[in-house]
Amino acid sequence: MNKPEHFLEKIKNASPVVKEVIDSVTEIYDEAKKTLTRRAKEEFDNSENSMYENRTKEDLYALAKEKDIDGRSYMSKSELIAALRVLH
Repeated sequence: MNKPEHFLEKIKNASPVVKEVIDSVTEIYDEAKKTLTRRAKEEFDNSENSMYENRTKEDLYALAKEKDIDGRSYMSKSELIAALRVLH
């Protein structure tokens, strides 16, 4: 147990009310951390999704060519996006 955890345990043992407050704050902190992590992941996913949609078919074709995707010259914009995502 490191020093902050040891100190926290001493405080918790000092009073049942303090223990309850610390437990509540810890629970609130953990929930906030989960929410922020989930939001950050959603924002990353959204930015990744728009990474291809905002490009022209010509841009997507050039990327597909760089990645040597077979059949790229016959693909629609949505097919190019799907093929690029598979490789991303």
